[in-house]
Order: sequence, then C-alpha cells, then structure tokens
Amino acid sequence: MTSEQAETANVPDQAHTDTQNNGSGQPATPEPQVEYSTSAGLANLFRRLGVAIGFTSYQSGLLYMVGINPQGGINIHQAAMPKPMGLNREADGGLILASGYQIMRFKNVLEPEQQINHTFDACYVPRTVHVTGHLDAHDVGIGVDGKPIFVNTRYNCLATISERHSLRWSGSRRLSPSWWTRIAVTSMV
Repeated sequence: MTSEQAETANVPDQAHTDTQNNGSGQPATPEPQVEYSTSAGLANLFRRLGVAIGFTSYQSGLLYMVGINPQGGINIHQAAMPKPMGLNREADGGLILASGYQIMRFKNVLEPEQQINHTFDACYVPRTVHVTGHLDAHDVGIGVDGKPIFVNTRYNCLATISERHSLRWSGSRRLSPSWWTRIAVTSMV
C-alpha cells in the first residue's frame, strides 16, 4: 500500500455526505474529512511483530485502534469517547480507559480462534464503567489488587475506584509529592 492509498483508505465518500439531507430539505452538513498518512514501513513492522496499537486523542474525542487490514495495509478504527485520556492494556488482554467522568474496562469478547467480520481477531466491548465524576483522570494503570489506579489531576493525587465514592486514595494514604501542602480544586471547566 502506498502512502497515498493509506491516506485515502479511511476517508468518507464526500460526494455521498454532501447529498444526504437532514430531514429539513436542506443538505446535511458534511462530516469533516480526516486524512491519514503512515510511515512506509509501519504495516510491515506491525505484521512482523504481530501487533496493533491503541491510543487516544482528547482533542478529537476518539479512541484509535491501528492494525493491519486484510489486504496487508493499515486499518484505522475510531471510536468516539467522552474526553479519552489514559489507555492501558491489562494482563488478560483487556483494556482500561480513563475517559471524561469515568473509568471504563473493555474486554475482548472473541475467543482466540474467532474473528469478527472474517477479518479482526479482537472485538473490545465495554464491560465495566466506574463513574468518577469530574476528576480529570489522565493516565491509568492497574494496581496489585487488580483495581485501576489513575492520575487524578483535579485533586493532585493517584486514586483508585470506589464502590461508594468518586475515588479512593490509592494505598493507605494519598500519594502525592511531599511539597504539596494542601489539595486545591483548580482549573474548573
């Protein structure tokens, strides 16, 4: 696949979106076109290593999954999420995402020998959503107890989920640098 083909592989058909209407008789506003370009060796690297990658963009509000398509080129899948930030792969192959006001756990619902659409070997579906409220969670990981630990920038600490409250200090005490003398809720949006 050439870089020009890669750039246009996932671009919506602009002519089609221009002719759709929104029920008012007026043409619908076309979806913005997104163009991609990839390094020439990316598909070969993914194929050789047998990997795909996932990443987030809070600016676009998208979770991206990038891998190989059946033709051997790059496939880019996008999923809209509310302010996606940190993304982590769990030991069992699941994903955990810090997103807006929630911590989401996704599980691959396919068995090792299964494929979806005769193409993809993974299908990540949200299975647990912990509502945290506006904590401005950024990076996320997994603690030794299997619970998510996330960077809580609103309260300047590491935190984990709670069944009752928006958060629980991670560990027996709040983990933050010793020079912080108080917790201040700042930069409210």
